[in-house]
Amino acid sequence: MERVFYSLKSPLRPDYASFFPTFNRTELQVRSQQLPPHLVTLLTPRNIASYVQYHGREWWAWYLGLQSSVRSRMLLEVLGRCGISKETLAAMSEVPRHLFAPSEYEALAYINWSIPLAQGSCLSSPGVVGLMCDQIPLEAHGTGLEIGIGQGYHACVLASRCPQLRIRGFEANISIAQHGVDLANRWGNRRVEILADCFDENQSLREEYSLAYHTVAHPIGRLVNIAEAVADSGRYLYLRPLTIEEYSMRPIDMWLHRMYKGFDEYKVHGWARICVLVSGKKEGGTVNEVRRIFGVRFVSWQDTVQNDIEPVKNDGLSILLTL
Repeated sequence: MERVFYSLKSPLRPDYASFFPTFNRTELQVRSQQLPPHLVTLLTPRNIASYVQYHGREWWAWYLGLQSSVRSRMLLEVLGRCGISKETLAAMSEVPRHLFAPSEYEALAYINWSIPLAQGSCLSSPGVVGLMCDQIPLEAHGTGLEIGIGQGYHACVLASRCPQLRIRGFEANISIAQHGVDLANRWGNRRVEILADCFDENQSLREEYSLAYHTVAHPIGRLVNIAEAVADSGRYLYLRPLTIEEYSMRPIDMWLHRMYKGFDEYKVHGWARICVLVSGKKEGGTVNEVRRIFGVRFVSWQDTVQNDIEPVKNDGLSILLTL
């Protein structure tokens, strides 16, 4: 596959950054002359923090006082400007994201960032959910498989987008899975099934899936048993670590090179913190790569079931909570 980069600054800037980049002071100032604050910042934490630093806290205080419906519309406008399809935006508008967020983060539910739920589980950022949903055809039908379904927000959005699709998901944290079941029942979405269990990456899957995707990062990436279970013409979205060539290609995520001494250390400690989202289509029994999106972050794969909810650090939200 020919590798194509989209960039605001450099031809080597990764795909993902073209959707939700972190702007420098000059960029923020120029954007502030042309756009309202939510579009200036793209509602990402570091951009918001920089905006508050340069322009004061007035807008941020006003934003926190808004109703959830207003904050939702602002987020959808941001995602639409960044290229998310109108079909996905319509689906996202139907699923109240704040209901899936812990009470202490409810005011931040419509920021374009992930929200921690428990150790090994989080509410994926709206932008990533939109990017992944856009890889799935509207006419997708049958059963889809999600590994790391959490409380089911992503699955509910996808089910709303694809009305003929039923989604079955595995969640290793029993407490989070049960809360998701309660939310699905409350929300009335009978096409989303949440199983409180770990996914067995070695077990043969008996059912054929029209769609499969990971919202947790696996150190290998593509799993053989999932690829074999995806129906022909079906989609398989998965996360994999950077290759050594990708890791070495500066200026992709320069902080990686400051944090890790080299590729080997990244492979041990950083593969889930920054990875590649691959969209594949199965054709003739083989999953062929359609697109790569670089620079996404996800929680790590869980091989054991757990039932505790521990506080989880989230750097982006920590920035916002101290503004």
